[in-house]
Amino acid sequence: HGDHDLTIVSAQVKNPGRYARVIRDNQGNIKKIVETRNATELEATSKEINLGVYCFNNELLYKYLPEIEDDSKEELNIIDLVSVMRKNGHKIQAIKIEDASEFMGINDRFELAKASQWMRNKINHYWLEKGVSILDPNNTYIGPDVEIEADVIIEPNSHIYGNSIIMSGVTVTANSYIVNSEIGPNTVIESSKIVDSKVGSDSTVGPFAHLRNHTELGNHVRVGNFVEMKNTKVGNHTATAHLSYLGDAEVGSYVNIGCGVVTINYDGKEKHKTVIGDHSFVGSQSGLVAPVTVGENVLVAAGSMITEDVESDDLAIARQRQSIKKGYGRKYLEEKGKI
Repeated sequence: HGDHDLTIVSAQVKNPGRYARVIRDNQGNIKKIVETRNATELEATSKEINLGVYCFNNELLYKYLPEIEDDSKEELNIIDLVSVMRKNGHKIQAIKIEDASEFMGINDRFELAKASQWMRNKINHYWLEKGVSILDPNNTYIGPDVEIEADVIIEPNSHIYGNSIIMSGVTVTANSYIVNSEIGPNTVIESSKIVDSKVGSDSTVGPFAHLRNHTELGNHVRVGNFVEMKNTKVGNHTATAHLSYLGDAEVGSYVNIGCGVVTINYDGKEKHKTVIGDHSFVGSQSGLVAPVTVGENVLVAAGSMITEDVESDDLAIARQRQSIKKGYGRKYLEEKGKI
């Protein structure tokens, strides 16, 4: 700004479109800014456009604001201050920028989408130059605060936002959604949602898994399809392969969580914690009613409903013994007209 009373930002473009034109005199001094609809045929040939950024001497700004008159649309337009201040002998300068798209005007949803696309392309181009493989830059969404190391692969329609950190060797497959999360080296995120969580190295998440609320996975962990984890810490080499919910849990290392296992953490008023020790095996379709602790090297039989603590090295079976009534199946179906 220096000793100038007004500084504007402008750009030289090939196609000014509907942008207001910067008009200069024969000596190259700024004379005025004119809206396209009010420009003369000669003024409309100007390729220098106004980008809507102004730096005023405050005292002069408030002095001359009352001198602005209504335009053809009965609007008061701040660009008229340029001609007013020039008429009163004040110094005016323009700072020209090379890329006018950085100052794109946004007046409707279409222009907002266009600006978002420009920003998305700029961000994706930056990461491509840094050694990140973005398979479809036009269909990948990365926030401005995300950090990505080299040799990461990001497939189409992936969304990575917030203060997320994606480390080297990670693959993020199509339709993944990651927010404020850290993904360790050589991990694969398969079409999954991860929010406010941390995943260790050499792990796999998904497809269609959901990690949230400060879940933390160790290294060499497997979280399979349709698994949800909330506020849960998982040790190394632990597998939860499919169709399970672990909420408010602490799971050790080398643990196997069978299909359909649920930690029942909510009593209708408060959330409670479940602890599962190292090297334990929780059989399919089991429920763990928190607060409850399962020790190390424990086997929980499939279909059990665990309501009490299980000490290390024990087997827990909490289900009714199967009974068979001979011939009753056929009798029932005949009565219902099914056979």
